[in-house]
Amino acid sequence: MLSTNRETSIDARAYPETAKDPWFAVRVKSNHEKAVCSYLAVKGFEIFLPVCRTRNRWADRFKLVETPLFAGYVFSRLDRTRPNAVLSTPGVIQIVGTGRNPEPVLEGEISAIRRAVEANFQLRECDFFMKGQHATVVSGALAGLEGTVVSLKQQSRLVLSISLLQRSVALEIDESLVRIEPDPVMLRRSVQAERDSAARLIGRRAS
Repeated sequence: MLSTNRETSIDARAYPETAKDPWFAVRVKSNHEKAVCSYLAVKGFEIFLPVCRTRNRWADRFKLVETPLFAGYVFSRLDRTRPNAVLSTPGVIQIVGTGRNPEPVLEGEISAIRRAVEANFQLRECDFFMKGQHATVVSGALAGLEGTVVSLKQQSRLVLSISLLQRSVALEIDESLVRIEPDPVMLRRSVQAERDSAARLIGRRAS
């Protein structure tokens, strides 16, 4: 879902006035993520570029290397009245959306990944369609954060996603720090089954 970089417009009526502009995903040229962020920052935009840090050995020393978690994308709060200020930035290809209409990234999704980055958790990209259990972190630096808990290589991981991009990242987490939440689909089915059972019981009594 990508918006064209021509005649792009954002309908301000679709987004109520808030203290801050919404986040948008900006698609950029390969290996231009950091440069685009620098340009946007100079223009006054709030930007977010989550990275994965790894130690690589170079000859006789180790070097800390940062690579974007979402290669080819940066995130920016976008002033709805000036999208072309972003599209005219060197290295920018498009603002993600549908057709010519950019779509904002959910605030909660950006907030969750920012909290994990700021808490210095090691994040790694993972399969967006990975199945797991919905959970809430109940203690620690990420308390209150919601995500999907999966088990990989005998280690529990909390998966955080950017739904608009259909991309996910995961971090290792102690199972004792999370609370598994009821599956909303199964919960709805259970409630409906109870209602159906009660209706049948009332029907038998009435007859």
